[in-house]
Amino acid sequence: QHTKELQSGPKRPTKFQTLEYHLSTQRNKKVTEKEIKENMFWGKSKIDIVVFGATGDVGRCVCHFLHNQGKLVGVESWAPAARNLEKLGKVIGPVLEKDRKVPNDGISSSDPIKADCDDYESVLEMAKQAKVVIACAGPYMRYGENVVKACVEAGTDYVDITGETIWVNDMAKKYGEEAKKKGIYLLSQSAFDSVPSDITVALGATALMKLDEKVARAECHFKMAGGGLAGGT
Repeated sequence: QHTKELQSGPKRPTKFQTLEYHLSTQRNKKVTEKEIKENMFWGKSKIDIVVFGATGDVGRCVCHFLHNQGKLVGVESWAPAARNLEKLGKVIGPVLEKDRKVPNDGISSSDPIKADCDDYESVLEMAKQAKVVIACAGPYMRYGENVVKACVEAGTDYVDITGETIWVNDMAKKYGEEAKKKGIYLLSQSAFDSVPSDITVALGATALMKLDEKVARAECHFKMAGGGLAGGT
């Protein structure tokens, strides 16, 4: 459902058209054949979701979710992306097996994508292949900006799992206006660090508004049973 909501924004073709068509529509514009080629994906459909940072704890969980239950959220295609494909194979190897039976609600993975956040061109190439990039590689202050920048340049929707509020504000100031002009989404803080607190406070504020009251300050506390410390940031 979340993916369908993202796709309800400005219309973008599910398949890129032929080079000849692009050239015919660009005759009166200063656009070269090389530039058109660079912005085409040669007749391929864009992948619904690319999971960047797929070797990390959360990235691995997202990959397994899409493999097992992707259809339940309207996903039709997805691919993992990482800087080290050999490590990726070791971490989520069974998910990548082409002859592996996929659950009824699941989606088979597309070919893995090699992308390194320190190599902007590789990240941009990744973003061009996706409708949505889910960025799972942190800390975002160190590794995040190139992914945001590439998604904005490529016209690709962006989602991350960070809780680094200062970084999120910096990205909004640097890329927010361009994202608005292109009609794309930059959705940060979309995971446990932020969502439970946001929803709790919103529900509380809504209830108080019915009593003509306002929230002056809110603190959220969580009690978790079982489990252990995650290996991520």
